[in-house]
Amino acid sequence: MIKIVLIIARLNIGGSAINAVLLSEGLKKEGFETTLVTGMVEKSEGDMSYFALEKGINPVIVNELVRSISPIKDIKALWKIYRIIKKEQPDIVHTH
Repeated sequence: MIKIVLIIARLNIGGSAINAVLLSEGLKKEGFETTLVTGMVEKSEGDMSYFALEKGINPVIVNELVRSISPIKDIKALWKIYRIIKKEQPDIVHTH
């Protein structure tokens, strides 16, 4: 089975989040194994995590992956994403 890790900065309200969730759902229906990795939505943004859950997608949340620039959080997020990719051993990594 082909494994795909999809990475999006956050599931805030908008087309990118909808696209990432629908792509993950569609790929699963076609027999691919998918993992959706996302960061935290800021308080000032609307959160679409509910949409992923409604579609049967349980996103992996990287708390340090945030919109605002933070060198320490950025390094931690990179390390956590690296560990997820190392664990999942995907055939494809798709970023949004």
